[in-house]
Amino acid sequence: MTVTAILTAGGVGSRMQKDVPKQFITVNDIPIIIYTLQQFQKSEYVDKIVIACLKEWQPILRAYSKEFNISKLQTIVEGGETGIDSIHNAFNGLSDNIDNDIVIIHDGNRPLVDEQIIKNNVETVKKYNCATTTYIDVHDGVVRVDPNLNIQKSDLRREDIKSTQTPHGFNYKNLKEIFSKITDSSWYISLADAALNLGYDVKLVKGSELNFKITTPNDLTLFESIVNIRQGNV
Repeated sequence: MTVTAILTAGGVGSRMQKDVPKQFITVNDIPIIIYTLQQFQKSEYVDKIVIACLKEWQPILRAYSKEFNISKLQTIVEGGETGIDSIHNAFNGLSDNIDNDIVIIHDGNRPLVDEQIIKNNVETVKKYNCATTTYIDVHDGVVRVDPNLNIQKSDLRREDIKSTQTPHGFNYKNLKEIFSKITDSSWYISLADAALNLGYDVKLVKGSELNFKITTPNDLTLFESIVNIRQGNV
């Protein structure tokens, strides 16, 4: 059985207000996407990596991967119109996979994913032959609103709601079937959402509040602080 990690790095990061895509912003001279790749490179549960990336940034990503010894990187493919389209492109770039192989899908701008999260996704897919999505508990209050931000009467309770992250996990056979059934990827929030709506079993795997997605300048500041603390620079 082979475990492949598919990473998405196709976004332009308009909310970050930078001249480069967010996944290529450097923190202490290392791009965010490399921090993420390093987590999968050192994981004992991952055999190879495929990345969906903006076409014009692929040569730069290859150079960075060589510089930082990302030896598990097998293929870089072009990103698609949506996240699911990018994952599909990466899936089509897989080679020599068989039905019981496992595919782990992760956002390239979640660089603090840890080994325990990767392990739990892989082992849950293996044990239950299901899809997985990573989650954390919701601690703040939540309300339902209309398009004008008027609060609606709601029975939403924090206990009934989880905030989802990546990784998502699938076995190869199920993921191939799911892609064959998706007619419009824009209908779905994520590939795990597509799997659930198409009738596949999706199990929750505990994540971490550190496994956040770097989307805004505040996220970047938080990540920089964590990196500096871990590297002993403060």
